[in-house]
Amino acid sequence: MTSRLVQSSSDRGRQITVYANYLSLSSPFPTKQMYQYDVEIKPEIVGRVLERQREIVDRLQNTIAPSVFAQGRAVYDGRSIMISCHELPIGHVSRFNVPMAVRPDPARPNRGVYLVTLTLVKTLDPRCLIEYCNPSASHRVNQPDAVDTINALNLIFRQAPMMRLPHTSKSYYLPHKKRMISDDISLFLGLFQSVRPAINKLYINVNTTAGKFWNPRPVLDVLMGLFNFQDVRRLVNLGPRELREATRYLRGVKVISEHRKDPLPPRPIQSFIREGANQYELDDTGETILNYFSRVYQYNLKFPSVCCVRINEKIVFPLETLQIIPNQFFKHELPARCRDAMLNFTASRPEQRLDAIMNNISELNYPNSDYVRGAGLSVNTNEPRKLTAGVMPSPEILYANGRTARIENGTWNTRDDVFWRGAEVKTWIWVSTVPDSLFSFQKVKQVRDMLSDVMRRRGMKLPRDAAPTFMINAHSLYKELHRLYKEAQERLGGLECLVLITDRSSDLYYTLKHFGDVEVGITTQHLDYRKLVKVNDQICANIAMKLNPKLGGINHVPSVKSVAWLRERPTIIFGADTSHPGPGDPEKPTVAALVSSVDETGTKYRATVRIQPSRVEIVQDLREMVVDAVKAFQLYQEHIEKRTVVPQRVLFYRDGVGEGQFQEVCDQEIVAVREAFASMKMPPPTITFVVVGKRHHTRFFPVDQRDADRSGNAPSGLIVDHDIVHPAYVNWFLLSQGGLKGTSRPMHACIMKDENRFPVHTLQHLTFTLTHNFARATRAVSIPTPIYYAHIASGRRQIHFKRPGAGTTATVISGEMSYKDYEDAFHSIHTKMSNKQYFM
Repeated sequence: MTSRLVQSSSDRGRQITVYANYLSLSSPFPTKQMYQYDVEIKPEIVGRVLERQREIVDRLQNTIAPSVFAQGRAVYDGRSIMISCHELPIGHVSRFNVPMAVRPDPARPNRGVYLVTLTLVKTLDPRCLIEYCNPSASHRVNQPDAVDTINALNLIFRQAPMMRLPHTSKSYYLPHKKRMISDDISLFLGLFQSVRPAINKLYINVNTTAGKFWNPRPVLDVLMGLFNFQDVRRLVNLGPRELREATRYLRGVKVISEHRKDPLPPRPIQSFIREGANQYELDDTGETILNYFSRVYQYNLKFPSVCCVRINEKIVFPLETLQIIPNQFFKHELPARCRDAMLNFTASRPEQRLDAIMNNISELNYPNSDYVRGAGLSVNTNEPRKLTAGVMPSPEILYANGRTARIENGTWNTRDDVFWRGAEVKTWIWVSTVPDSLFSFQKVKQVRDMLSDVMRRRGMKLPRDAAPTFMINAHSLYKELHRLYKEAQERLGGLECLVLITDRSSDLYYTLKHFGDVEVGITTQHLDYRKLVKVNDQICANIAMKLNPKLGGINHVPSVKSVAWLRERPTIIFGADTSHPGPGDPEKPTVAALVSSVDETGTKYRATVRIQPSRVEIVQDLREMVVDAVKAFQLYQEHIEKRTVVPQRVLFYRDGVGEGQFQEVCDQEIVAVREAFASMKMPPPTITFVVVGKRHHTRFFPVDQRDADRSGNAPSGLIVDHDIVHPAYVNWFLLSQGGLKGTSRPMHACIMKDENRFPVHTLQHLTFTLTHNFARATRAVSIPTPIYYAHIASGRRQIHFKRPGAGTTATVISGEMSYKDYEDAFHSIHTKMSNKQYFM
């Protein structure tokens, strides 16, 4: 465990004053003891678990046993944890019967009765936080008592807003501040809050967020829109595919039926069935739903033939009577047509975001929360935390023509620069699938010639003759690629690079990448013809910046001074990330990527990609991946840098880790690195392990607008490593990018192990430098380049899979495969590409 060193950002560089979106408590730490109880509810609840269990515990506190909670209501997480600021007068354990039936049945007195057992688990003494937040103390990150106490405080602060607002675990959404972005979906402004341990005190981190919600509307209208139907009669006799699609889209969405004056409570949709109300018969009588609604409710259905909705095994409703209730989360990915609207809704300038936080803070109800007051706490909502931050100077970036790039706020211009090392292309071809009427053959050749000219001016070597160029049918792309590859082998003696112009189809893109990166091992470049209509030198320069590193070149490098630490002893840099599948397919694997440097400037990288069971965070095959990386490092050093070396130091950057897993991931993955070196009979390297995250809610806002860039954000190089940072390990917030759109999010770098005994400022500067050598950009990126590359490599999951018997779309993954099927279908990168930056 790395000891915590206190360091101020004011120790170096330019200083500016910023606000952080952190609120102070009235006192550094709470003083009241808290009592944690285990909650067990029997019988076990199926469906709506959190909601139903909260209802049961609310009834217990308000109606069944109010005297037990007379000194103040307890907070409850909806699962198994209850926190009280007073010891409950129940002894160690107590049991309560809680009746929940709306209409009790004398013949079945136990129907709807739940047995709630409360067991005192521990007493939480907030004094443990004093030691935990002391940066001089020696302790582990996950000190159980401190973590439990912070979790208890989070429960206390969330209880009041949770009772009145739609919410997730730490975010609360405001239905009166919404924007409709489609017939089905609206975006709600939300507020995130979390209790954060910091140096010798606690803060509340508050940020704006956004949530996707269903619009309250008839389910019939939703289905009409889903299938783009204009006539309701199209909903009669739906086929199995349409019924599955409707069920996938609306399963779990709560609805009410409008056939009664006193509607029943909302119920979630289970599925859709083909039969209409005029066909579906009730189990007990054989009467159709159509007749039953007419006889019992005097409700005459307008569309009795359209499909019906199943709520459970016994309840089926006619489609036309159902209405989606308000304030329900839309749990699917946003349709592509809505993504710009989401970006515009959330991308507010820094001053606007800070105003939105402070103007809406009252929605969290701190002053009026019985739970917060009962814990003896209050929050200062008048002003966010004001800090002194440092601004690190930019590193030096070099090109082959002896020019040092002039970096301003993280960006630089390369108009006349020659790549540090230009790649050579001996054989290449151009292919277009775009119809001649949209993008002519003459236009394809014009783009080819302009790009070729720019590539030569940038120092790349190309054949003297123009690249052979072809127009092919997109529907037979897979077959045509193989044909052209075979012809190139015969006529050109081989093929190194293929450029494909399409209409931005993702299927064509993945087919191309599977063909080039996996099947035959050639460099490929995909271009969207829409972006080439007004082709110019800048567009061609951007394409060249992708092609040069893919083909083995290096665009630019940091100066010797900027990476001096890397050159002291042979050092290999790793970047690791895992990409987890979305919801809905528990068998779909997680993709793990390890990117590793091969040169002494930390600029040239290669990647290894593996799959592992779904949602497993720790890289399972890391030992073997590190072995491959070290061999590639030695091969490059021997053949290119002309030296025979063994890596003596490892700088390991890790992305994608939740705070609760920091230590576990660090411990296990460091073991894997050591085992890899031992398996090659190499001396163990000294390891520095840094977790870098961006999935946090810390933001910075310049107090003086003269310190802001044009976007209103703090400048590139801003660093905060004091006051609000975590007390248990060396960590800092670094804003490496200049502002783009909205409010910039800093990286959060946490040193979990440091055997290299880095001076903190040295590692901070090196980390900042490594955000400037992302090959396809002339601006700093938001995280160190090795992590960014690992993120890209792990996110290209589809190119590694080929469905048996697939044609042109050879990389589509079936949604009905087992994990073993995925293992069998997985293809690694072709050996010819394994040491190239194919992922650019």
